Amino acid sequence: MPSKVKAISQVNVSREMWRMVVREDIDSNGIRVLFFLLGSMKAKDLVVVNRAEIEHKLKISSQAVDRSIKKLVELKIFIEDENEKMGVCQRYRLNPEYGWAS
Repeated sequence: MPSKVKAISQVNVSREMWRMVVREDIDSNGIRVLFFLLGSMKAKDLVVVNRAEIEHKLKISSQAVDRSIKKLVELKIFIEDENEKMGVCQRYRLNPEYGWAS
C-alpha cells in the first residue's frame, strides 16, 4: 500500500521560470495547467497527475492538457518520472532549478 504524501503549504518559484514561461510563449491553457500542477504539489516537489481530472477541473480538452504538460516537460519546468506510474496517474517533479515546495 503506497504511503500518503504530505501536502505542502507554499511553492516557491524562481524568476527565471516565469521569464521562460513568457519567453516561450506558453498559451493560456499551458498557464492554467502550470498553476494547477503547482497547486497540486506534494512534499519533495512531487505532483501526481490524473490528466482526466485536469480536463474536468479546468474544462479543457485532453489534447490541450497533453500539449501543455508536454511543453512544460520540454522546457524542463517539470521532470517526468517514467518509472513511477501509478495506475492512470503520472508522476512529475518540479525542476529544482525553477522552484521548490515548502
